Amino acid sequence: MLSEELERFIRKHVKSLSTLEILLLIHRTRARSWTADELNRELRSSLQLVAGVLANLERSGLVQRESSERYHWHPARPELQRMVGQLEETHATYPFSVIRAIYATHVNQIQALADAFKIKRD
Repeated sequence: MLSEELERFIRKHVKSLSTLEILLLIHRTRARSWTADELNRELRSSLQLVAGVLANLERSGLVQRESSERYHWHPARPELQRMVGQLEETHATYPFSVIRAIYATHVNQIQALADAFKIKRD
């Protein structure tokens, strides 16, 4: 269901369901800018969580912060625009595949950590 390219994008930029929700909301409302507080009220989340997600999205080049602490959709590269469009379409059609891809990243990281602590018998 998901292309390899989209899975790579999710692993790199979409670390949680909160990130997915915030990213898609900002993408859908491209003409609007948001404060962390406005997004928090809209999504009924945690202000600290929203602020952290916005900072990560800004570092990823997906949103841009204005001087007034407002954020708006502003992909740094055309492929980011294309990938978020693909993410939005895929999430609308196959939401569980997108959610599974987000959680698979965490499961793989946890498994790698657990494997590092396995006692090996000689």
